Amino acid sequence: MGETEQLLLIIGIFFVYILATIGVYQVAEKNGRNFAAWFITSLFCSPIVVLIILMCIGETSEKRKEEIINEELLRKKIREGITCPNCHNPNAKDNKFCITCGANLGAEV
Repeated sequence: MGETEQLLLIIGIFFVYILATIGVYQVAEKNGRNFAAWFITSLFCSPIVVLIILMCIGETSEKRKEEIINEELLRKKIREGITCPNCHNPNAKDNKFCITCGANLGAEV
C-alpha cells in the first residue's frame, strides 16, 4: 500500500470518526442531555460506545416532562377544535388543513 492510499485511508477514518461524534451530539441534544459534554467525551472515547450509553440512559426527566406538557397542550387544542368534514377526525381550530387527510378546513372555520 502506497503512501497516498494510506493517507486517504487515514482521512476516511477521521471523517467517519467526526461523523460519529456529530451523531453523538445530535442524540444527546434530542435526549435533553448536555450535548457539549457528550460530544467532547466522544472525541476522547469511542463515539460508538458513547452512542450506546446515550441510548441506554435515554431522555432526562425534564425532557420527558416537556414532551408530556406539549402533548397535553396539543390534545387540548384538538379537543377544543373542529372535525374534518372529509375524514371526521379532530383538528385544532386554528388548523387550515386536516392533520390526517390534508383536506382544506379554511371554509369550515
